[in-house]
Amino acid sequence: MNNETIHPAAPDYCTQNGGDCPTCSLVNYRRDCMNNPVDYEKFEKYNADRNSNKDGADI
Repeated sequence: MNNETIHPAAPDYCTQNGGDCPTCSLVNYRRDCMNNPVDYEKFEKYNADRNSNKDGADI
């Protein structure tokens, strides 16, 4: 595995796309590369929290 930052919401077995399942080309029909359901809400919540913290830091 390379030094790429892994998304905190990524499954342990992820090796692609930095762990950002919703944008990974291996995701199909809301299933990940191991045919497990992708928890889109978990990724959206993390990204929203990260973006709100980023916005607050600029003030």
